Amino acid sequence: KENNLLARLVDAAKAPNPERAMMQSWLTFLSEERLAAENTLGFLPEVLQKYWVTEPDPDRDVRLVEVRPDGGEEERKEYECVKTMFSANPKVKQHYSIRPRDAWRKAWQAADWIRRIDRIENICQEEVATQYFKNLARTMSEDNYQAGVHVRWLFHGSTPEAIKDITEAKAGGFNACLSGVGVGDIWGKGIYFARDPHYPVYNNFCRPSAAQSSGGEQLQILCCLVACGPSCLGGDLKIFPKRTKQEAYGCAVDSLSNPEVFVVQKDIAVYPAYIITFERPLCDFHS
Repeated sequence: KENNLLARLVDAAKAPNPERAMMQSWLTFLSEERLAAENTLGFLPEVLQKYWVTEPDPDRDVRLVEVRPDGGEEERKEYECVKTMFSANPKVKQHYSIRPRDAWRKAWQAADWIRRIDRIENICQEEVATQYFKNLARTMSEDNYQAGVHVRWLFHGSTPEAIKDITEAKAGGFNACLSGVGVGDIWGKGIYFARDPHYPVYNNFCRPSAAQSSGGEQLQILCCLVACGPSCLGGDLKIFPKRTKQEAYGCAVDSLSNPEVFVVQKDIAVYPAYIITFERPLCDFHS
């Protein structure tokens, strides 16, 4: 009842494109504030260059630039957008959290746990990802493709060391071959992302650096643009099934009704855009 599945199925069945209509309905689970923030940042990696402080140059090292809440007008807007995506509560109950539904909201009412936001200025990854995103839009008919539906802002938690490797790679920072290492791959082989940051935060995918002491831990999470394309239900999938004779599904999800986990198998389908560094107490907030 909570996510109005029956009503959404009926509406999707009546729509000219039922598959897209069902995927569009997933957006109703996000808060208006988060949707507005996503639309402000955009859904194409190259669009994020409007915020960059360095000239795009494939020969330059990857640069991390702190996005400051007290910077210029555009920088403050960028900071607030990323913060909103990280702190927003979804409108529906989450499947994987044992904490009270409003624990995340109460945590943010208690304090601002973000310690810094870094923009990842990696021209090599950006160019490859942008080309993939544009090809996805071209291969899908104009009636089918929709930014925000087939391209999404998602989260990926890991250790600072792994995040450094991902962001500094000149191309293909994520490695689908590592799927399932340590945590399994119940929804299929690939690179795992979460709709909500709660999932990697509360389930300990965001882990401290080995160099950190046990007290005062700071954790990191990646905020990424992901070209999902049409999505299928995940499972024991080494490769995603064919959607048409020429086209395979681009993404597997944990639920076709209310997906929280998204799995892609191509590293070029992802652009890691921001690193959010936050304090450990947010993880431990129960009430």
